[in-house]
Amino acid sequence: MTIDPRDRFAKFVDIALLQQVLPDWLAGKRWFGAKSRVIASVEVIDYAVLSASAAILFVLVHFAEGDSDTYQIPMTLPVSMSEEQLLPLREAVDDEDFRQALLGLIEREASLSVGDQSALSGHRSLLFAPPPGSHTLAARVSCAEQSNTNILYGDQMILKLFRRLQPGENPDVEIGRFLTDIAHFSHIPRFLGEITLARPGVEPTSLAMLQELVPNQGDGWQWTLDALAQFYAATTPDPSSHCEAAALLGRRTAEMHLALATETADEAFRAESITTIAITSEARRIYDQISLALDTLQKALPSLEPDAARDAVTILNRRDALLATVDAIMSHPPSGKLLRIHGDYHLGQVLRTHDDFVILDFEGEPARTLAERRKKQSPLKDVAGMLRSFSYAAWVALEHHRILQPDSNPSHDVWTQAVSTSFLAAYRKTIATRSDLLPDEPLATTLLNAYILEKASYELLYELNNRPEWVRIPLSALAALSEPDALTNRLGILGV
Repeated sequence: MTIDPRDRFAKFVDIALLQQVLPDWLAGKRWFGAKSRVIASVEVIDYAVLSASAAILFVLVHFAEGDSDTYQIPMTLPVSMSEEQLLPLREAVDDEDFRQALLGLIEREASLSVGDQSALSGHRSLLFAPPPGSHTLAARVSCAEQSNTNILYGDQMILKLFRRLQPGENPDVEIGRFLTDIAHFSHIPRFLGEITLARPGVEPTSLAMLQELVPNQGDGWQWTLDALAQFYAATTPDPSSHCEAAALLGRRTAEMHLALATETADEAFRAESITTIAITSEARRIYDQISLALDTLQKALPSLEPDAARDAVTILNRRDALLATVDAIMSHPPSGKLLRIHGDYHLGQVLRTHDDFVILDFEGEPARTLAERRKKQSPLKDVAGMLRSFSYAAWVALEHHRILQPDSNPSHDVWTQAVSTSFLAAYRKTIATRSDLLPDEPLATTLLNAYILEKASYELLYELNNRPEWVRIPLSALAALSEPDALTNRLGILGV
């Protein structure tokens, strides 16, 4: 007699034991996004069995304080009652049968039951081309550290398995489909399919997304660090060799925004005029982000190293000046457009191909809610993110250079200014075909100033919670940005 997979799971898996093991196990995973929070308990709320050896668990993580989070965990199943159950807990992403089962769901557009009324379903796009005949693409898990898990199928496709789940369509899926099928933007990995979870009374939840795998030379972050290593090692450092690449990235960034502003009947992607209400909302959000970062910095001050502490004191003493930059947003009449943007734009979100760039990972900032990440915003927020990424890369490469050659102390300002100016000039020239997308001056400059401060504040919070050894990078930036007229004078903003 054939045993139903869910019955087999219930027979062989000790849920109570599993829930005891999961808190410590989750805390050690790179993709678990709440390492700074205390886990009170983990509850297995449901599961879907994909093969004889693997299932996807849906777990609710309860914290000592704050709201709970939902995660999906692919888990290998014991083969019999004699096998020691779930100790150690093993992830099914390392199992080839499981990886092929995920791809099969999309290729066949199949569904699996999850409880009595829920279902896990695969969907493929018109561009999805399954391997010919019975040939199967060998799969492997990407070794890159991510907040999600990437599975590569040969050299053709990549499947992103979203770990933290929120009801609704993930922006990476939504934007990837729009840019592929509607805007026909060629500088992204093309959208090929998805896996969703449907539950009664709740929006369908994105579990995974399938894209084409683009041949590349690595991400923009590492490519830039390599370029900076040559810059710092040169007898006469010259940033011009990287300015051309920065200008190309500026053009691609503007083209991305133009594509996201494509005329459409889809309300989720229709560009909207910036209103006084929208400006006030943006200012409030940025104000709250900077305030949270400064409050957290004040609490962390006793634990900082002396150099970091000096920068922290400088920043805290200039709190009013930093927040005044945000208040200035509301002193200008509204103009420009709100549209769907990348939302977490930096050098790590682009791939360097042979002679170009490909933009990826439209999921938005992982710490924010799905509603916040799907919200329409000014494209200048993405611009600010890339400007901050240039500066971040320059600092990281400089610190590495100081370790290798401690007597040498080149400034990162020359490189940052040069590539930022090239990026901005190319962006401004390209976006000019839709001049209505950007605000008029001086709102454009004021808003970009505020976005740069918001990004630096977000970085500060991240480093304080995750990488204390890197906290001096956003601290140094905020200290410099808090100087009178620092933002405009250092970066030239849009008046290049």
